[in-house]
Amino acid sequence: MRPAAALDRLVANGRLSGYTVEADTSYLYAKRPTLTYRMYARHSASEHNLDAFWSAMSTIGAELRASRLVGIVAGPCGLVRTDQICIGAAFADARILERAVALVQDRFTCGPAAVPGSWRFPDLRVSGAAPEGTIALWAHRWDSAVTLAASAVPPVPNATCTRVRVLASWAGLLSPTW
Repeated sequence: MRPAAALDRLVANGRLSGYTVEADTSYLYAKRPTLTYRMYARHSASEHNLDAFWSAMSTIGAELRASRLVGIVAGPCGLVRTDQICIGAAFADARILERAVALVQDRFTCGPAAVPGSWRFPDLRVSGAAPEGTIALWAHRWDSAVTLAASAVPPVPNATCTRVRVLASWAGLLSPTW
């Protein structure tokens, strides 16, 4: 069985919280302090969020790139696939990455002072540093499919595994029960 089909089955059965199919997974192996931030594609609030995020990260010296991905989660009527945009931001050092993570928590996490289109639990993935307010997880990758888990054991065989960090608010969102 193809990894994506096996992942779909695990998500549909509630044994996996979700996964992404990404055009660019290079952030998983970044040597420089790097973060990625995801938002919905073709959505007016997300477009504003994209512009604000790009501007904020540029202001603190990030080297930026954008790529497409599809997010897959379970919904009430089956699997839900969403088109998303991923902004990758690489920084000169871990100190600047710390500022970027704090900025995401302050301005790009849903709340009264947040930029419109911000998510309640931003999909922020960090490589190359361990900023405060983040926790370590395992990223399991099969070509372009990526899922995150607390366990180093992949839910489907033949994964490439690496450590990434996410915002600590993600701790209860993952379901590593395979």
